[in-house]
Amino acid sequence: MRPDSLTGQLHRLCKELAETAPGELSRVGVEAAARLDGPLLVALAGRTKAGKSTLLNALVGERVAPTDMSECTRFVTWYRDGPEYNVTLAGEDGAATRVAFERQGGRAQIRLPEPPPRDFSEITVSLPSRRLRRVQLADTPGFDSTDAMVGARTRRLLERPEGEGLLPRVDAVVYLLRHAHSADLAFLDVFDESGVPGSPIQAVGVLSRADELFDGGLEAMDLAARVADSLGREPQLRPLLGAVIPVGGLLAETAVTLTEQEFGWLTAVSAATAEEPGLALLSVDRFCDSAPGDLPLAVREHLVQRFGLFGLRWSVARLASGRVKDSAGLASALSAVSGLDALRDVLERRFVSRARRLVCQSVMASLGAAAIRFADSEPAAVAGIRGELERIRASAHELAEIRLLDAVLTGEATLSVEEAGEVERIVGDGSPLQRLGLGEGAPIGDAQATAAERATYWKERAESPLLMPFERDLLGIAARSYEGIYSELSQAPG
Repeated sequence: MRPDSLTGQLHRLCKELAETAPGELSRVGVEAAARLDGPLLVALAGRTKAGKSTLLNALVGERVAPTDMSECTRFVTWYRDGPEYNVTLAGEDGAATRVAFERQGGRAQIRLPEPPPRDFSEITVSLPSRRLRRVQLADTPGFDSTDAMVGARTRRLLERPEGEGLLPRVDAVVYLLRHAHSADLAFLDVFDESGVPGSPIQAVGVLSRADELFDGGLEAMDLAARVADSLGREPQLRPLLGAVIPVGGLLAETAVTLTEQEFGWLTAVSAATAEEPGLALLSVDRFCDSAPGDLPLAVREHLVQRFGLFGLRWSVARLASGRVKDSAGLASALSAVSGLDALRDVLERRFVSRARRLVCQSVMASLGAAAIRFADSEPAAVAGIRGELERIRASAHELAEIRLLDAVLTGEATLSVEEAGEVERIVGDGSPLQRLGLGEGAPIGDAQATAAERATYWKERAESPLLMPFERDLLGIAARSYEGIYSELSQAPG
């Protein structure tokens, strides 16, 4: 970590607060410093029955989140990497109570005490998972729950109510929606107003249960992609979401947890329906009543629950055509068609690749909130915080890059597709070579030449007389980014 980097400057400020500020303000510095060193915190949010828990299972690669209407779906549940499977309840006072956890039929079962403790606020599930080492995920109740207390838990997590914890609880949000409903727009607007995720830098949309659209026909996901693209261009949604990705959450979950037994059952269905596959898979009722392959009713119902109608039709068609030969091939194909691969790619590019910057934004928001909260009781310390934050905002080029990327994603700055992709690449936490789009083994001389050439390109681009002054300023940020990369390369050993 470079001392002059955004993270380095914030670490110094937090350390100074922790060591010199009085009382509770010192604790803010300690907590903020710990947050800087921690993983990215991402919440899955949306309306009731949007498919949040199912999608979380797909992203984790394991059926750990309850997907029924169990008590767990009524509470915010955090999933993090840990040495063993472990479930704890977090109380309002910060105390943790371990609860029963077991696995049945490949699915996690969390046994909460009945009734749950009155001061119970959240659940934390720890499990060995490489997917959760850099990112912690939160499964949230539907914000529109008919039980006002349940919906309030999600709002409390994401809105950071006045007077409560100063640190934003999340750094980014994956928001599940079916269409541009007014309730979704109102909920997303809250992020923008509260300073937590509410810009395309910090929020990604998912057109959920996309495989159920268009009656689950074989072209459902292709058509859903057009719907998602249209949603992403909606004037009301574009400033709030960086992208809208169509995802069949159930199919995505099945892709990462497919068993050999399930593959065998599908093979039997494919063989039995080879002559008239459309007839047996005309509807769920027809499939369950027709007994293809002499499969028991319980097996047919299991396949419906795991694949859905689209998933059954698509999988059987792939098996019948010979394009899929084994369970590994089917799992890979399902991961792609379900939209899971595309979503993971977007999350990597939008969130994980610039995790440090997103965490820094959360920490800066918390320090700004602390300055307001302690303005009267600790005026001298608050003056120091505000002055240092202003200095960081003015000097940290990483924040200018975030402003550029935000302008590109919202359409405020009009760039070509190639230019937008280039901006997205350079605004990241990767090495200079990665930000240049070069392999780690690229010669330093070649990399410097690339950085110099791109800096010149963006300088000339910013000087166009057709641009508004604010656009020139934005494009000048890209030029300075390449100059910074060139400087880093010049200081590299060897």
